[in-house]
Amino acid sequence: MMTAYLLLIRHALPQIQEAIPAREWPLSDEGRARCLALSHRIQSYAPVKIYGSRERKASETGRLVAERLSVPFEETENLHEHERAQEPFYPREVFEHKIKEFFTNPNELRYGKETAAQARGRFVQAVAHLARSHVDETIAVISHGTVISLFVQLMSGADPFPLWQRLGMPSFVVIDSADNAVIEIVSEVV
Repeated sequence: MMTAYLLLIRHALPQIQEAIPAREWPLSDEGRARCLALSHRIQSYAPVKIYGSRERKASETGRLVAERLSVPFEETENLHEHERAQEPFYPREVFEHKIKEFFTNPNELRYGKETAAQARGRFVQAVAHLARSHVDETIAVISHGTVISLFVQLMSGADPFPLWQRLGMPSFVVIDSADNAVIEIVSEVV
């Protein structure tokens, strides 16, 4: 029997549009091009289906990769980023500070509309539901940096902030479905 994996994939590079919420950002031209490289990198894991967040950049990533791998794609509830759509666009330094506070104080509402613990709980439940419907099959989940980092923290004990900083757009984490062990972290696919 082949080993089954869970591939947690951070979406490709978006086109940043400060005037609209990040959940509505489309992929950039470079992001779309990186989806081709991403599909080549994950092809050997043979995902049977790709699920994605309903946020535009993740959904576009998922559709492009699924098309290239000739597997089905489905947008799925609760795979979205940490709830922070009402927050303004911040300069990178301020944004990173807010994210660090979010990870450092997981049970306190420090940034956005949900705590790190709430975001992790929502995401873990959604991924667990998908995994239960694909026992002994590899699936891919296209999502976002903070929730992926929180999931990996739960599986491996890794500090989520440095992992979040490390995850490029796109990037992916390979988890062995049998024992939830983190097998590989690919920091960036270009």
